Amino acid sequence: MSYILSEETQDIIEAVHEFCENEVKERAKEYDRTGEWPAELYEMGKEMQLHLMEVPEEQGGLGLDRLSTAAILEEMAKADAGFALTYGVSGMPLIPILKFGTKEQIEMVCSKMVEGSFGAFALTEPQAGSDAAAGKTTARKEGDEYILNGRKTFITNGGYAGIYVVTAMTDKSKGLKGMSAFIVEAGTPGFSSGNHEDKMGIRGSNTCDLVFEDCRIPAKNLLGKEGEGFKVAMQTLDVSRTYVGCMALGIAQRALEEAVAYAKERHQFKLLKNQPFI
Repeated sequence: MSYILSEETQDIIEAVHEFCENEVKERAKEYDRTGEWPAELYEMGKEMQLHLMEVPEEQGGLGLDRLSTAAILEEMAKADAGFALTYGVSGMPLIPILKFGTKEQIEMVCSKMVEGSFGAFALTEPQAGSDAAAGKTTARKEGDEYILNGRKTFITNGGYAGIYVVTAMTDKSKGLKGMSAFIVEAGTPGFSSGNHEDKMGIRGSNTCDLVFEDCRIPAKNLLGKEGEGFKVAMQTLDVSRTYVGCMALGIAQRALEEAVAYAKERHQFKLLKNQPFI
């Protein structure tokens, strides 16, 4: 696929490959065992601007296209799926913000990311996964604010991100057409992280609940219009699911490489690679 990638992207992929080989692969084993957030690795990644892949150049980012971002995430996933997932999800808020956001929202979010913030996207709830209309998180407008109440679950980067795009029901009677999307900053009163998931794998990527208890955010943090939340969410997932597929490809490539290497050295009656089925 390299022939359709720009020279700049190929240079980034080469740098990411070297970084992952030298820094990520071995350390990832320990982080996966402990479930610890690998802060040191992510800070090193920030120095390479890996959290700015989708931030426009005019806003201080790398301004990469979707294909380039996908190829870089694939390369990351060869070393560690958790490492790739953290950076992949970090850019998710930008997908809808760049499409539906105001100039002020775009500048605010991009500046936060350039300063070092990760991003996160909060749609899933304890009782609402694929059935987004079953969501119980609400947003009630009061003056020039919205008041959020509810709980999100299985949120990647939850508790560590600085910027979140959150969906909530502004009119339950309308079902999916009553869902809206909002930008919420970490540290907002009434907003906290809950249970940390002790997962079976991809443990170097944090996953937790988000809790909203009378969380007041400025009305200007509404992303798009009221009732557009489901459209915002689906258009975000259209892109991010493609990224997940590319990360899966990276995992598969690494698995194949490990299997081939093992077959070349394993002796079982005779060298494994010489067995007919290999």
